[in-house]
Amino acid sequence: MNKKQGKIVSKIRRREIRIFLLVFLFPCVILAQTEDTASAFPPLPPLGSKETNQKCYHNGNLTVKERQSIYPFNKASIIKIISFPSSYQKDIKIIEDEKLNTSLVTEEFTLSEKQINRLTDILYNYNYSRKTKVIMQTTSTCGCLYMKHAILFMDDETHIMAHIVVDFIERYIETDLPSESTGAFCDGKYDLLKSFFKNVGLKQFDIKVQEEPKLIIEEVK
Repeated sequence: MNKKQGKIVSKIRRREIRIFLLVFLFPCVILAQTEDTASAFPPLPPLGSKETNQKCYHNGNLTVKERQSIYPFNKASIIKIISFPSSYQKDIKIIEDEKLNTSLVTEEFTLSEKQINRLTDILYNYNYSRKTKVIMQTTSTCGCLYMKHAILFMDDETHIMAHIVVDFIERYIETDLPSESTGAFCDGKYDLLKSFFKNVGLKQFDIKVQEEPKLIIEEVK
């Protein structure tokens, strides 16, 4: 091989080496950089996952004194929890004229100071995540009779100044109190209250009441 041929071969080899570097090594460098960047920045959560989370979190920091300064806890001298059957007849109410219809009550407990502290912790210190976008949830009606429960706030043995009826079956509350007084009913609040009621001593839950709706016939004159 003469010198001229040798130079041609040398040029060809250098060109092959450049092509090899471009084709095989350069992509590896880019991939390594991409992996380093990915490890430095974790993947984003699914869109809207934080905003749509409706769960309860024990993220409140209100003290016992602060919780008990919220109405109606700050005015009630007696706080009770009760069980009573639901009714097809809308004119039959558990509370009328701020008095308890005792004929409907099947269970009744007066809360101790310690139990009141636990109840206020559940109501006011369990809340949505601060990043939650609250979604209004609808409840379905089963059309059956079952046990309901209530928290009664009383300023004496007979006068009910405020109340919260809790429906654990259809998951809603009935009350005239503002949300500042009831706390946020995030996903899990009903389970917390149900567990609390059971610990206090209530036993009647998820029981269907054997009662038939009464047919009222009015005579046409």
